[in-house]
Amino acid sequence: MADSKGNYSNSSSNYINKTVPNSEGHVEGYKYVFEGERYQIIADMVAGSLRIKDKKTNQHVKLDGKPGSRSETHFKIKKRGEM
Repeated sequence: MADSKGNYSNSSSNYINKTVPNSEGHVEGYKYVFEGERYQIIADMVAGSLRIKDKKTNQHVKLDGKPGSRSETHFKIKKRGEM
């Protein structure tokens, strides 16, 4: 996701642009939130995870848009050193 200067890795920004196009994102405490018409992407910078929420069903979803378990809907955000 974003580093301390707000820069995003290519893979994260590509997914965000595909899922919530034209979203600038905003900071809510230690989280970055990207709003789209149907989906909301929440990047938790402390926990190092990303979640996708379907705003119509109010459920967290997998990359394919289908609901899943907690482990299936929490995506690890890699640090630069882990890439």
